[in-house]
Amino acid sequence: MLKTVQVGFNTSDLVGSMKLYSEAFGFDSAGSYCIWGTSIRPQDLKPDARAMMWWLTGSSDFFQLEFFQHAVPVPRPMRADWRPCDLGWVRIGVLVDDFAACLEALTRNGVTELSRVRTARGVHRVVFRDPYTRIMVEVIEQGEGRIGRNLVPGLRAPALVYATQSVSDLEASRRFYERGFLVECTGDECLHDDEDETLWGLEGAQRESLVVKGGEMLLEIVRYETPKGRPRRPDYKICDQGIANVAFGSHDIGEIVAALARLEAMGLHTPYFLRGEEAGAAYINDPEREVELLAAPKHLLPTLGFGKAAPFPG
Repeated sequence: MLKTVQVGFNTSDLVGSMKLYSEAFGFDSAGSYCIWGTSIRPQDLKPDARAMMWWLTGSSDFFQLEFFQHAVPVPRPMRADWRPCDLGWVRIGVLVDDFAACLEALTRNGVTELSRVRTARGVHRVVFRDPYTRIMVEVIEQGEGRIGRNLVPGLRAPALVYATQSVSDLEASRRFYERGFLVECTGDECLHDDEDETLWGLEGAQRESLVVKGGEMLLEIVRYETPKGRPRRPDYKICDQGIANVAFGSHDIGEIVAALARLEAMGLHTPYFLRGEEAGAAYINDPEREVELLAAPKHLLPTLGFGKAAPFPG
């Protein structure tokens, strides 16, 4: 069974991101890796491409945050007029144990673009603009509120509750996830309401959404009618600042091979399948379909960044 196992980010400051996500949210270092040559080919960059990659892990045994800082090509910053309705992956929600301590740590880490704190259904929430990836991050207090544990029973902090993708065609996205990954999609359990749109600067937005239940982390797929999301620029590269993709994974490489075959039948192609005997990774880089498929057998999880490594200093 495929499940959501990773969110990949492109940051302008790798060390800054590690400090922010460990101090404010409590994620642990899960190791780092330099990538070039064959290991970077799934990203469909030129042969001289190279990057530094660092993993973070939280409460789940098979989930990670993956941060890249590319040296070649030089990543381009997010456009100055970017809005969180623009097409692509735009937002994440992070579950924290101590809401007040998290806010203090955000301040210490220079986070200034904070929304007002909203309390809804017994849960405190706040949204900020990540200074290094420039995405919107919603901080969610651990509790019994609808946005947290009763949508994903047993989820404990620190954890990613959801990742949000803005799309132009909601039904096409539903077919993509249901047919390609064999996961459940529902429009009955919305993560956010109209008032929540004010938290990330889209007051009065008109939109429809669905929830992809692909594991402990949910995917919130949103189509904005007003304001309409703009497509990514024609010269977009996967190393550009922001969220690169979300990964579906399995311990069984056979499930990844089968999923790639289903996606191929849907007209979607991977630039390169980095495959070993038991592990493998492939990217789909098409607009609004930015996903990774990852095979990670259980005995290789620590090697692949799904276990705690040496702690950060300080």
